Amino acid sequence: MSKGSPKFNPQQPSDSQNIAQDVGHNEGRIQNVNAGENAYVIQGDNSSIKIFPPQVGYKSRTLYGILGVTTLIVIAGVVSVWQQHQQVKEEKSMYSLLSQSITPQNAEIIVAKLPDYLMSADVRQQKGEGEKTIADYRQILTMANQLKQEITENPQSFPGIVSKTTQLEEISQRAESSLAEVIRQHRLPLLQTQLSNQDFGEQIENDASKKENQYTGALRTTYEILMGNWGVKADRNNSGVLDEGEEDAFPCETLKKIEELWRKFTNNNCGWYGSQDILAPECRELNGHTLRSVLMYPPALPELEKRLEECKIFKIYLPKNSRNH
Repeated sequence: MSKGSPKFNPQQPSDSQNIAQDVGHNEGRIQNVNAGENAYVIQGDNSSIKIFPPQVGYKSRTLYGILGVTTLIVIAGVVSVWQQHQQVKEEKSMYSLLSQSITPQNAEIIVAKLPDYLMSADVRQQKGEGEKTIADYRQILTMANQLKQEITENPQSFPGIVSKTTQLEEISQRAESSLAEVIRQHRLPLLQTQLSNQDFGEQIENDASKKENQYTGALRTTYEILMGNWGVKADRNNSGVLDEGEEDAFPCETLKKIEELWRKFTNNNCGWYGSQDILAPECRELNGHTLRSVLMYPPALPELEKRLEECKIFKIYLPKNSRNH
């Protein structure tokens, strides 16, 4: 029997009867019909004969199998396309809703949708789509923070969501934590590489409208992580300056990680604070500046300092001989 042929099944009485009828007139009176491994052995008065039944339906079964597999592949493809379409549709719906100005009319809808949006972002992150989820998490974080602000400042205008303060706080914390994790995985490695290679960079222009193009090296990367579309994009109005309220976009964990990396690769000399508060003569890598003074313009300093305090990143004053340790 060939390797690909279906196994012979002797448990088919109807086949025995049919075969006996077909050959009986040639072999005399039939005494017995025995089923062998792959053939029927018919014993008659005069002699015996082996009958190899044709593999009826083999080609049909093979064809049906191929058609079945092909159908499953087609169905899987259709489902995949449909899922992608639904995901794109959902993303557009999310961005459309979260880009709206908050009003008493849409506030309840937004609050109701935020948990679903957060769950969808979590699923995409688990699938390894970290790059896409940066925008998702920061949008959710921004909207949750704005809703909390509205409840605090105008509770009478938003009676439908006043009771949702705790829920919004939980959403905000989850979105901030997830955003910080994605930034850690997909943005901080570049900063670490630059700092380890002593590519600290410098400020080549003093023009807020130039944004990240004011800087080179690790300074540029730090700015982009905090203010640009490549990162958390705290600069929501694209002014190049951190305005009041925008500092809430900075995940505390991201600010801490940036501090750690700069301290680690500058012998503990450069960070958010210096021995002279906003200035750091010991930080030769930044020409005596702190990250605060080189990345933020004076009007924005109070907002950044407020966020650093909220994140418990306190002032560090270094002893004069710290460079020798």
